Amino acid sequence: MIREIVRIGLCRDDFVIAGSGPLYARGWIDDPSDLDIVARGAAWSAATRLVPPADAPYSTVQRVVLREGQIEIFDGWFPERWHVDELIDGADLIQGFRFLRLDVVSWYKAHLNRERDREHLAIMAAHRPGGTAGGHDGRPAPGVAGAGPWTGAPRTGGPPPAPRAPERERRADAPVGTSAR
Repeated sequence: MIREIVRIGLCRDDFVIAGSGPLYARGWIDDPSDLDIVARGAAWSAATRLVPPADAPYSTVQRVVLREGQIEIFDGWFPERWHVDELIDGADLIQGFRFLRLDVVSWYKAHLNRERDREHLAIMAAHRPGGTAGGHDGRPAPGVAGAGPWTGAPRTGGPPPAPRAPERERRADAPVGTSAR
């Protein structure tokens, strides 16, 4: 699915991979089953040229659905909580792609509380010092106000992601699987 995003030609500075993509990029899950993208500016314009946008089911945002729902591109992500620019500009950079920070992932998975979200929260907890996913109980989320870094080997081995650095410089040193699924 990542190859499809590359093929579409979305501007990499104007989108972030959301949903379960950040867990997949770190090698914590095998297959995200679909790809959720949050886009702005040029990336959102390119997406809406492919397919007219429609209302998203859980929010006030719009979405573009591609590949029979395997790829969904949104113009926001829980906008009552985050501005799209904050999500994109503050994202983790993994092999040239932006992925939502894990504190954001933890919050919305706890908020949605679907079975797969609970499974993903348990996986995230296994990669966090102290064994908690954090970020959804009203306290500062991971990477915020002195919370410690997430741990766990990236997809190809090597060191765990570095602690959160200033916005544009933050990196998680993990490759993204690029097989079309």
